[in-house]
Amino acid sequence: MADTNKHTMGQHQAFIDASSNPVSCWKPPEGLRTDLPVEQQVDMLYDSVCIKANEACRRAFRQDSLESLIGKRYGDLIHGRGQDSFLSAFVEGGYRLQDHPIRERILTGQTYYGLDTLYGVVEDDVLIAVWSSSVDITQRQRSENVLQARLRLMQYASGHTLQELLVATVDEAEALTDSTIGFFHFFQPSRQVIETKAWSTNTSAHMCAMKNDGTLYAMDNAGAWADCIREKKPIICNDYRSMPSKRGLPEGHAEVSRFLTVPVFRKDDIVAVLGVGNKARDYVEEDVETITLLADMAWDVTDNKRNEQNMQLMKRLLEETEELGKVGGWEYDVKKDLTYWTDNLYRLFGYEPGEFLERHKFFTETIVHPEDRARMKGLFTDIFKHRKSVSAEYRAICKDGETRTFRGVVVPQLDDRRDVERIIGANQDITLQKRAEEALQASQDKYRDAQQIARMGHWELDIPNNILRWSDGVHQLFGLRREDFASDLEAFYATLHPEDRDAVKKAYDESLKNRTPYDITHRIIRGDGKVRYMHERCDTIYDDGHHPSHHPRRRQGALHARTLRHHLRRRRLSPAVPGHRAGRHRDATISAGAAAESGGEHVPGPALHPPCGSGSHHSDGRGSGDVGNMQAHGQ
Repeated sequence: MADTNKHTMGQHQAFIDASSNPVSCWKPPEGLRTDLPVEQQVDMLYDSVCIKANEACRRAFRQDSLESLIGKRYGDLIHGRGQDSFLSAFVEGGYRLQDHPIRERILTGQTYYGLDTLYGVVEDDVLIAVWSSSVDITQRQRSENVLQARLRLMQYASGHTLQELLVATVDEAEALTDSTIGFFHFFQPSRQVIETKAWSTNTSAHMCAMKNDGTLYAMDNAGAWADCIREKKPIICNDYRSMPSKRGLPEGHAEVSRFLTVPVFRKDDIVAVLGVGNKARDYVEEDVETITLLADMAWDVTDNKRNEQNMQLMKRLLEETEELGKVGGWEYDVKKDLTYWTDNLYRLFGYEPGEFLERHKFFTETIVHPEDRARMKGLFTDIFKHRKSVSAEYRAICKDGETRTFRGVVVPQLDDRRDVERIIGANQDITLQKRAEEALQASQDKYRDAQQIARMGHWELDIPNNILRWSDGVHQLFGLRREDFASDLEAFYATLHPEDRDAVKKAYDESLKNRTPYDITHRIIRGDGKVRYMHERCDTIYDDGHHPSHHPRRRQGALHARTLRHHLRRRRLSPAVPGHRAGRHRDATISAGAAAESGGEHVPGPALHPPCGSGSHHSDGRGSGDVGNMQAHGQ
């Protein structure tokens, strides 16, 4: 009989060793009767001793060898009384239990997940042995836990802010690792700067006065927890006090006994750090795997939330920009034949967003001014024909009946076959701009007419670039078309009477040197060869202020025809000058501006008064004003 039992036990051991799943046999303490209260039986089952086990069971209990496992109490291998419900189910099930999910916290710090099957051997109402077989689902369960956490975070993200989402992420990390403190901080690799973002709810409420305020500080100032960034790998510290790289804790920071920090990578850069701390037991590699997986998934959720908030911000910014710029956008999907409008485009035409649905038809047949409709339809057709961007101005009849002017820009997008698949457009209300342009044009026309009547013109010289710009009035006074004038200072000097050229250059140079106004009367030779007298004056703009070191930037001046006045003055002073008849000048005076140039003959000989003269200078120093505040003084 003894040989038979020995043979049977040998078969049992062979069966146990052959299994890839944890298999073991436990001997309950003496006197575990089946008629005892369930609670008492459960207490006694914690005192069961392992008498047989295989290698898979040894690994599950994190023992160094089978010899160290055999003879140990079940209660000495796990943490606390976490299996009360599991053992109660075994007793209440008649000492039979199949595929029961368990979560055992091993004393070494790991958590074991399994589907356990128990079979109790009962003789004379006494439980004498318990056989156990388990399917190790630890890895699968950890992944499921993280996936469930991610699902909760994704659901949470839809109705909460980014900051609240970050805090919830740290709370999940704490729960998965049985930690009591946690944080989630961002890292800017280009600047080597850490941005504090979130502490867990428990940390902020009970353990730490640090704020989630987005404080930035340099990597060089970060403590041991940032070693995961420096070393680019997860860091486990189970004895913070003895850690050589610690730098102490800032005021208000929670006390730390141990911690685990994990870097979050995107491509080759670290973008964030998720950390937990103060677990009751040591952190182990399983914790690293859990937090690494959670951190990676959490960053995706967080990044999506940031992108969502950025999109909302950009949408609001776009709406505000559209409103400020009086711009509205639209899009036409050619394949779907659908047109989309921004809300502000509706409002520009006086309608509420969505007030009409057939947008393109309503726009072309109702909003566009009747006189512009055919042209606008033709431009829209040309987009498909030429596949090029177009822009045009048109009039629109708004809902209140007011006619306003818009500028439209349309850009086609082509598919791989270079067919138009999408059109993007923008319409801007330019009514005020058009009115201002019309008013400006009217003012310029009046100014030009006034200059023509007064025989005046104005000019501006860009000194550093030697670019001389003449008004239409100056070109008329000099008898030169724009294309016939080189538009620089030398070209102006070439129009001067040879006898006056040196004097004009000298007066010009001295006005710059002495920082005085340029005021002179001189002769020119028009494009038709006629000689005319001009009175010219200008002011100079300097770089800044009046300091001598500041260089002249620009001169702006006015020209006034003086030929008639000069002839009249000569006649008063010398009535016997041959070739000049008083009646001619009288007729010119009556003919106003046009007659000022009626003396068509060449002026003979030198003038009775010096042909060039420097006018009186302003005592207030006018002539070296600030840039943009130049004044032209003409007569």
